[in-house]
Order: sequence, then structure tokens, then C-alpha cells
Amino acid sequence: DAGKNINEGQVWGGRGSLLFKPSDRLSVRLTAIAQHIESDAPSFAEVDQEDYDPIDGKLQQTIFFREPNELKYRLYNGVIEYDLGFASLLSSTSFGKSDQTFTLDATPILGSVLNFLLGGLVAPGIIGPFQDQETDLHKFTQEVRLASPSSDTFEWMLGAYYTKEKGKIDQFIGSTDLTTGDSFGIPALDELATARIDSRYKEVAGFTNVTWHATDRFDITAGARVAKNKQSAHQVTASALGLVGASDFVTRSDESVFTYSVSPRFDVSDTTAVYARIAKGYRPGGPNVVPPTAPDTVPRSFDSDSLTSYEIGLKTDLGRRVSFDLSAYHLSWKDIQLFTSIDNVGANINGGSASSNGIEGSLLLRPGPGIQLGLNAAWIDAQLTEDTPPADGGLDGDRLPYVPRLSFSTTADYEWKLSSSTTAFVGGTLAYVGKQRDNFGSDVVGVDGDGNAIFAPVPQRRISDYATLDLRAGVEFDRFTLEAYVKNLTNTEGVSSLALLEDQSLGNNILPGEAMRAALTRPRTIGVSLTAGF
Repeated sequence: DAGKNINEGQVWGGRGSLLFKPSDRLSVRLTAIAQHIESDAPSFAEVDQEDYDPIDGKLQQTIFFREPNELKYRLYNGVIEYDLGFASLLSSTSFGKSDQTFTLDATPILGSVLNFLLGGLVAPGIIGPFQDQETDLHKFTQEVRLASPSSDTFEWMLGAYYTKEKGKIDQFIGSTDLTTGDSFGIPALDELATARIDSRYKEVAGFTNVTWHATDRFDITAGARVAKNKQSAHQVTASALGLVGASDFVTRSDESVFTYSVSPRFDVSDTTAVYARIAKGYRPGGPNVVPPTAPDTVPRSFDSDSLTSYEIGLKTDLGRRVSFDLSAYHLSWKDIQLFTSIDNVGANINGGSASSNGIEGSLLLRPGPGIQLGLNAAWIDAQLTEDTPPADGGLDGDRLPYVPRLSFSTTADYEWKLSSSTTAFVGGTLAYVGKQRDNFGSDVVGVDGDGNAIFAPVPQRRISDYATLDLRAGVEFDRFTLEAYVKNLTNTEGVSSLALLEDQSLGNNILPGEAMRAALTRPRTIGVSLTAGF
């Protein structure tokens, strides 16, 4: 049924923190954070495939089922610090949990083929599939650090880290008669498929940082981290119609990773410093969840991917009127983790490599009393340096998705005194996002002699640049701030992501008018906020 304002949402949250200091040497801080997010539908809109303008100039969706989403998040943390004299000891213990439930309209993806194959059994009804999913994550983390006091010559820190995660993804795919809204009373259609994945993740790591102040103007900071993780995933799937293969098995993985950083810094003067930094980071790999029909060439686990960064920069603060930062970097990305689909089941694989070269800068000017002008800008050239696996469609030299070459934002703010306890302010921000490319893609163009699909890459879609303008004004009095604002004053419809929705079996676009889905910048928003500091 048709409706307006279908993606209304609500957010509740709170944070509380208590600090105990039984002595000058000992402190204990307890913190709790809670957040509850509800939305009645996702915020995508259907757009034209050529110019990405909303169909008929309206933000609209074609759906057969409402798609509510509810997320509950809780985080509890306790930090104990004790001064041992020769060093300070810190222990941080955290426990967090998130529970999410949502519904997806599976009719655009599965509806065409199901009605083509089985429509005669339920005529004159129309099969409308949907997916209900519950995703839970419980995570415990413990970190201990021993750090030396501040020193003009040498500082050090040693630490250990442990985390344990337990996750669950529980999916149910069912269907109803779109003509009546009732179930068909046919078990195979009422319960098209079920899937459940229970996962476990453990990681133990040790790390250290040292800083050597070689002179009063030159120092070097270096750090290293050794980590080992173990993971497992228990997968159970079933489907009377064979939408997914029946399975009940456990996959496991374990991996050790070494990361590091080195950063020299030289103070040219009391207000200007230059620095360099080399650092390596990573994302863990893990077991792969694949259908039992997947060939042996599909890996049952995927490796971590790593990113090594090389950076040089300048920081300067010329008194109260001018501050300036500038940096240039090169990023080398290896064994890129990619997501693909095998027999309608998502799987993780490792791709090739990519690189990114960039320059970033920020400038802050204070030309007069109460006036502040700012500029932040970035230029990035990010591209693949190897082909991805054929199913993902990326080729050496392709730009990385959704990384604009040029982006910047400028701000202007002015404040003045209304009285000894009241300050008024006005300001604005102009933000620009440059041209981008969409995700990699491929089409099946044939089958080889062994029955395996042959893929051909699909050119990336080009996404135009856009700019947004925000305005604000308000007053500060005592510990309160009252602000009125307008965000995206010009109602710009900038594209931040695109998705072509195709029937997984028939390969045809099923949205009206050959439209595609896009995430657009939030429409013009007018509001008032009141905040209080404690």
C-alpha cells in the first residue's frame, strides 16, 4: 500500500559516568552507554540510471513489505588507574552487546523467479517473499597497560589485550499472498528458507610503544603489536525448494599478525613541527560461510588484509591568528577483503592489491575579534593495482569505489557578546564532494567446459560531484546553548551510493522504469537544539 514519510525514525540514548578517587594514587571510573535506534524503512530512493535524479522528481521506494529496523546497543566500561611511582598501571574492562532485528523485502530479488516457477500452484495469488533477520553480538574486552612517567629523554609503554566475541545471525525467509496479505498454507512457501550462523572470535595481543627524545627538538616514537586470533562459525541452512543448500557444519580459522609504526618528529621552531610516519594495520580474516554446493576452489576461510601507510606532514600555529596543517601520504593495501555471492549465499574472498596517494590540509584564520574562518581540503588518487577475482569485476587501474579525488569544506563563524554572561553566534559551512565511481561489477557471459561461470567486468558508473550548505545561529548563556540551524539549505541531492536491483535467477532489473536505488544526501533539514553542560 502507498504511504508518505515511510522512513520515520527515532533515536534514544544516554551516557553516565562516575569517578572515584580513594587516594592521590588510585582512581576508578565507571561508564555506561545505551542507545536505541528505530527506523520504519531504509532511506534509499529510486533514481534514473542515467542522471541519478529521483524518479518523477520525488523521493520514493517501490516495496511490497515494510522494512522496519531496530537496534539496541549497550556498553559498560570500568577503568582503574594506579600510580606505582616508577610507572602508572591502567586496567580497562569493557562489555558490550548489540541486538538488531529487521525485515527485508525479498520480492524484488526472488519474486519474479518464484512466481514464474510456482505461480501456477497458487493462482490467482502472487508470491511475495520477505526476510526476517536477528543479529546479536556480545563482546568482552580486557586491556592492561603499564606506562612510564613523562620524561625529557625516554618514555615507554607495555600492554596486553584480550577480546572474546559471540555472534549470531538468524534468518527466516517466508512468503505471503500479495493479493490478500495472507499466508498460502503451503509449508514450502510459508517457510522458503532458514539460515543460522553462530560465530566465535578470540584475540590475544601484546604491544609496546617507546619515545626517545634525542634532543629538545627531535624525537622518535615507535610501536609494535603482535596478535593472534581464532575464529569459528557454525552454519545451519535449510530450504524445501532449494533456494539455499541444506547444510550443518563448522568452519574454523586462526591467524597471527604483526603490525608496527615509526614516527620521527622535528620541531623547527616553537610553533612549527615536521613529522613522518610509517605504520601497518590490518583487518582480521576468518572462516567462510559457503553453501555445500560451492566448488572446492571457493576458500573455506579468508585471510586478513593489511594497509601500510607512509606519511609526511607539517603542523604550525602562528600565534592566535593562523593555524596550518599539511600532510601527504601513500597507502599500500594488500589482500583486499571482498564480498561476493555463491549460490545466493554471500562469501568473503581475498582480492589483489590497491594503492592510494593523497594530500590533506587544513587552515584556520582568526582575522579579528570573534571571527574564525576555516578550510579543510583533500586530494586522493586511489586505485586497484591488480585485478580482483573475476566475479567481482575490478581491473588493474580502476578507481576505488566512493573515493572522490577532491573534497573540501569551508566554515565561517562570528560571535559577539550580548552581555557579560551571554554570547551570540552565527555561522555557515560549505562542503564539496568531488566526482566518484560506483562499486566494481561483472556479468556472467558464458560457461566453461567444466560448467563454471565465465565473468566479464562491467564498467564502473560515474557519480557527479555535489555541494551542500549549512547555516546556524544561536546564543550561549551560562551553561546552556540554544541553536537554530538549516542543513543542506539548497536541498542538494548528492549520491553517496548506488545499487542496481536484479532478480538473482533471471538477472533482470525489476524496479519500475528500470530505476535503481541510491542513497542521497539528507534533504533540507530545519531544526532547533538546546544543550546543557555539566
